Amino acid sequence: MANTNNESQPYDRSLKSLMDDHAAEIIPELIPGASLIAEQNSEIVRTNLRADGIQLIKRNGKASVLHIEWQTDADSNMAYRMLVYFVDLVGKYQLPITSLVVYLFETTFPEPVFQKGNGQGTAIDYQHQVQCLWQFEAESYLSQRKVYMYMLMPGMKGVTASMLLQAIDEMQQCYTGARLTYRLWRFKNILQRSPMLTRQDKQIVEERLHMFDKLLDEDPEIQQRMALARKQGELEGEIKGEIKGEIKGAQRLILSVIEVRFPTLAESARQQIARINNTDLLDLIAKQIANAPDEATANQVLSTFAA
Repeated sequence: MANTNNESQPYDRSLKSLMDDHAAEIIPELIPGASLIAEQNSEIVRTNLRADGIQLIKRNGKASVLHIEWQTDADSNMAYRMLVYFVDLVGKYQLPITSLVVYLFETTFPEPVFQKGNGQGTAIDYQHQVQCLWQFEAESYLSQRKVYMYMLMPGMKGVTASMLLQAIDEMQQCYTGARLTYRLWRFKNILQRSPMLTRQDKQIVEERLHMFDKLLDEDPEIQQRMALARKQGELEGEIKGEIKGEIKGAQRLILSVIEVRFPTLAESARQQIARINNTDLLDLIAKQIANAPDEATANQVLSTFAA
C-alpha cells in the first residue's frame, strides 16, 4: 500500500493544517486527559525531517511535549523514526515526551517498539503510542456534534453516506468562506482514499461535494497549499535520491576493499552489505574492514554489523 510522495502530500498538508486549526479540540480525542498549552515547531536536523505536529500540552497536571505523526500507510522503520524524533525533542525541551502515530487508513503496521542490545542486554527500549482512525466510531462524533472531527469522519468505523451528508451540512452551518473551504478540502482528501464506504456511497457524497468545487478551485490558500505540497514532494524525492546514492556509494566502497583484501568474503559480503541502508553504519564498517588485520576479523565485523 505504499504511496509515492506526490500521492501522500495532500494528506500530509491537510492533516498538518488540521492541527493548526483544531489542536486544542483534537488532542483530548487522541490523548484522553491531555489539553493544549501551545503549538511548537521542531526541525529534526539530523535527518532533514520535520515532525508533523509538536504541541506543548498539560497531562496529569504537568507540562509535556506531544509529538504526532499522521500516517497514510505502514512504515517498517516507524519505530526508528519516532525514536529519532524522541531523542531530538528530549534534548530540545527537557520535558516528558508523548509520541503518537495516527494511522488514517486500515493497514497492518509494525509493533511500535524499538529495541537494541549492546551485547549484554537491552540498551534501548522505546515505544510510541498508536491510534487508528478506522477504529473511531463515526456515530459517536456525529451524535455529540463534534464538528471539528467531521473532517476525519470519512475514515471512521461505521460511517455511511447519510452521515457524511449530514456532516457536510453541519460544517456548512458552522463555517463560511475560507474556513469552510479548508475543512471540505481535508474531508475530501480522506474520502477519496477511505475504504470504509462502498463506491456507490462515495459517489453520493462526492456529488454533494461538487457543489463546492468552485470554492476549492478558486481559493488561493488551497491552491497555495497544493502547490507547496507538490514542491515539497519533489524536494523530498530529490533528498531521498541523494541518500540512496550515498548508500550505494558506501556499499560499493566496502565491497571494493573486501575484494582487494579478502576476496573469499566478497560474495557473502555483497549479500550482507546490501541489507544495510544507514550511511553512518556503512562508514563505520568500511573503517573496520580497512583496518582488519586478517580475514577472520573482517568476517566477524560483517557478521556483527550486518546481522
